[in-house]
Order: sequence, then C-alpha cells, then structure tokens
Amino acid sequence: MNAQFLAIAQDPRIIPGVHHYCDEWCDYCPVTQRYLGFRCVEAFRKNRGRTETEGTFANTDEAFELTRQLAAIEGLRTDELDELLAHPPGQSGVRTDDPLAERALDYAARSELLLLPIALQLASRRSSRSPSGLPSPEEVVVWYHLRIYMKIFRALVSAASDCAGGPRSDDARDARSWQSCRSIGRARRWRGCAGRSASIGSTH
Repeated sequence: MNAQFLAIAQDPRIIPGVHHYCDEWCDYCPVTQRYLGFRCVEAFRKNRGRTETEGTFANTDEAFELTRQLAAIEGLRTDELDELLAHPPGQSGVRTDDPLAERALDYAARSELLLLPIALQLASRRSSRSPSGLPSPEEVVVWYHLRIYMKIFRALVSAASDCAGGPRSDDARDARSWQSCRSIGRARRWRGCAGRSASIGSTH
C-alpha cells in the first residue's frame, strides 16, 4: 500500500465517499482538497514530475494501479474493473439494450457537433474565470452533454443487473468501480483534478 496515499487518507479533513457525487469538474468544486482521489492524484503527478500540460498517466496501467491503491486504502473491492480488464475491448458484457441509452448517446453525438465551436471558444479563454465564480450556461451544457449518457448508461446497467438477480454492490463499491471503469477511456488524457486546467469537454 502506498504510504504517502495512506497518510493523506488519515487527514481528518478528507470527506469519505465524497467522490460518489463527483462530476470531474474540479475547477468549480469547493471540496477538491477534501477528496482523497484528488489529493492522491496531486501527489502522484508531483512525484512523477508531470507538468501542467502533461497528462496524469503515461499509460493505462498507471491509471489502473492508482485506482487499486485508492480502493485498497478505502477497503473497497475492484471486481468490476477486474472483470472489464479480463476481457478484450467490447467483450466485457457491460452493456444495455434499453433504447433510452441509445437516445442519450445520440443526443451526446449530435450535441457534440453543435457545441464544437462553443467548446473551442471556451477552451481558448479557459484561463479566465467568470466574475461570479460560477460556470456560464454554455460551459454547463458543454461539460454535461456527454456525462448525461454516462450516468444513464450506468443506471440502466445497474438496474438490469438487479433485475437479473446478480450480486448487488454496496453504494461505495459501486461508485468506486464506476470511477474505475471510466478511467479506462480517459487515462491517457486525464490530468486528474490536480491539474485544475483540464480543457472543456476533455473526456470526449
């Protein structure tokens, strides 16, 4: 177990389980320094000399290892992540046939085309913050249009698993596992919240 991460976890300011409500928008989050994952990624980047313009992970193996270390500290399992990694891409069995997921994905894809000029404009001025300290309406739509699909997909897969009588994860393990699954697609580009300067919509 990583001794530095363990020391961070013992900080009384850490809020257990706050990542359950994480939308990865660290620039506007008031509790980043109280989130174990944020603090550990921050330390990880510093230890490896990552610059602000560099991604957090050099490869996906680093992302998976960090996820497992955090899970071990919190006493959580990584069954879902292990299941995904045990199969070739697209063959993990994590899927849903519900038409709502298809509609949400179609919305995300169509929105992407419509929002591209706005996203580029926002990215060009990302160093400047709104006077109110809050995201603009345009930023909100750009940030969440894909995450709507991600959350709907997760909800449908979980509901189908429950209906099929599969093992039900407790909330903490389920949340951490979903965070783990998302790391597969973003590991090479995720700056981890520690960068505090991720481009608008950088997970697309």
